[in-house]
Amino acid sequence: MKQKRKKSIQSLLTSLRGRQADNTNITSQDLDQQEEHVVNENIETPTLSIDNLISSSSSNEASSQVKEEPLLVQIKDTSTGEVTTQKMQADQVWNLEKNKKVMVELNGDGQGSDNGSNLLVRFLGRLCQKSIFCPISFPRWDRMPKDKNQAMWEIIEEHFEFDYDSGVNWVMQSLHNKWRSYKYKLRNNKFYPNKSKQELLEKTPKEVDSIVEWTAFMHHNHDEKMKLVVS
Repeated sequence: MKQKRKKSIQSLLTSLRGRQADNTNITSQDLDQQEEHVVNENIETPTLSIDNLISSSSSNEASSQVKEEPLLVQIKDTSTGEVTTQKMQADQVWNLEKNKKVMVELNGDGQGSDNGSNLLVRFLGRLCQKSIFCPISFPRWDRMPKDKNQAMWEIIEEHFEFDYDSGVNWVMQSLHNKWRSYKYKLRNNKFYPNKSKQELLEKTPKEVDSIVEWTAFMHHNHDEKMKLVVS
């Protein structure tokens, strides 16, 4: 059983890193058992590009996030091995120097157990709100394109250091949960019963960084949400 689980984890990590794995079909279906929406196969998402990644990393950070206290974390210089301690907020992770990473400690179950892991979870909450990485036009996490998962994992590895083999499942589960929570809040806080669908489409919430994504999200969710309100 342990060998089978280890092989599954290695396959997931290999897939996220963009390398071909034998007999691997990573769709994250086990992360999405509770999603019950039907996917629209015609939805298109923006093409992933370096320019988009750079512009996305700085969009709407200050306006859309609740103020959080900084966390005292360990930062490792990967070029020298030197470890320093400093206070950081999730938004500051984007601006770390190329050779520096936040250190994350995992427990025996492969889950975070220190301030570094708390910062990572907060960062995942930021990451899942960027449409270039986590489009809200997809009703189910297991329909998220492979290149999106790979791009998100690349960002995570670039900014955080931990036992990736042990922590990959926990990190991707946390990312999935953050994404679902974000969409849930949008449905509950931005779908006003006294406003028509057209009125809602005309004003994209500041938390959403893409008009295209908001439009697709509205088309997927608005009618069903309004039925629940009326009934």
